[in-house]
Amino acid sequence: MSYVNDNLGNDEIIEFSVGLNRFSLMLFPVLSFVTGKVLLGSPELGVRWQWVGIILLCSGLFIGLVRSWRIWKSQFAITNQRIFMKESSRIPFVMPLAEITDITVDQGLRGRLFGYGTVIVGKTGGVARQFRYVSKPFEFKRHLLDNVEIMHTGAGLNQARLVAS
Repeated sequence: MSYVNDNLGNDEIIEFSVGLNRFSLMLFPVLSFVTGKVLLGSPELGVRWQWVGIILLCSGLFIGLVRSWRIWKSQFAITNQRIFMKESSRIPFVMPLAEITDITVDQGLRGRLFGYGTVIVGKTGGVARQFRYVSKPFEFKRHLLDNVEIMHTGAGLNQARLVAS
């Protein structure tokens, strides 16, 4: 959480943090790599299948490295004042809790089986942003809604006023 920790304000506390779902992102590269290794190690299948094995092995390795980088660089955190959502090297999405108007979670069958989903955050006067493959999306939504409610009921506003002064 280096990006989040480096950008915390005064009296700002991380309430909840989560990352990308490793299993869902790494399943295809691992299967591709293993299949390529099996095909490459079976000379009785012929040269054509060995070339397919080389292609699968290389693509699995390359995609695995890219997705590992994405998993390592992605950060999703909720503080008592803001939300931080950063995917790999993209520009981070940082928003005060007071500006959040809508939070939606989209989770298909695979997402339910493997514990990931798409979190869509809407803000006042702006376009909604979506973040895919977020681990524990409903828990993330619950913590976010709890903090937004605290912010809107006044407890958070009073704390924000104290910080500003």
